[in-house]
Amino acid sequence: ADMLVIEQTKITIDWASLLKTPFEIKSIELNKPILSLERLENSQANFDFEFLTNPNFQSQPLDLLSGNSQQIGTRIDKITIKEGQITYQNDITGTHFVADSINGTLSADSINGPFTFKGTSILGDKTFAIQGNTSLFQAINPIETNFEFKEKSLGASFTLSGNYTPTRADQWFEGGIQFSVKEVNSFIEFLGLNVPKLVQEKNVAGSASVIISSNMDTLKNFVLTFGEAQGNTALTGTISRTLNGNKPFYTLDIAADTFNLSDFPTYTKQSIWGLLDKPDFPQTDFKLQVK
Repeated sequence: ADMLVIEQTKITIDWASLLKTPFEIKSIELNKPILSLERLENSQANFDFEFLTNPNFQSQPLDLLSGNSQQIGTRIDKITIKEGQITYQNDITGTHFVADSINGTLSADSINGPFTFKGTSILGDKTFAIQGNTSLFQAINPIETNFEFKEKSLGASFTLSGNYTPTRADQWFEGGIQFSVKEVNSFIEFLGLNVPKLVQEKNVAGSASVIISSNMDTLKNFVLTFGEAQGNTALTGTISRTLNGNKPFYTLDIAADTFNLSDFPTYTKQSIWGLLDKPDFPQTDFKLQVK
């Protein structure tokens, strides 16, 4: 599939800047852009660009439009995105992600960035407010990213920051995430896990280190705290996800710093493993270690 498809583009330039530097683009309007990122089972990806591994590009800014390494002195005041979509599919880990109905404004100091975005997007059936920024795009060098996602009905807030290195298939994103959710059981349903109420507490907060590679997604050193009172359940550990045959395989290494049974409902007819065997729960294999 094509990596980028745009239904319509409208560009407005500052004609006076044709006679001076920098050349100024007043605005770019992208109508229904679709960005599709794919990694196949043979590890090939449509976002692996061979020129990024060329040593000649190691420290020079990239001209994202023409692919050469020379500064062209172009300034972009505003890029407006209407009804955009981003999809990410990794056939190795089974990861599939879709951000739909993306609307917002992207600003940049140059063709190479840094970039700042502010807008909204539909994830699942919820509309998230999104704002964030990236560093300058330079070959080989990691691209720093910092994004915040908020959703009102779930009381959800996520901050994801880290370094994106497209030339490293073994670890093309490394960073951290901080999050808080007020409506925990609604958030579980939002994730597609149609199970009875899993926790009693409404508030949960946490953080984790995030590593995304071509063959595994990992949350390391995560901290998960239920409720706000002292003595509420607090979990730490690591979760990794890969693919075993056609099914996602999760490895969980969990330690309970504090465990309060009152934070969880009492199940009499089915255990937590019974919940995982429900027909509407994604087919998944688990390896669980509890310390």
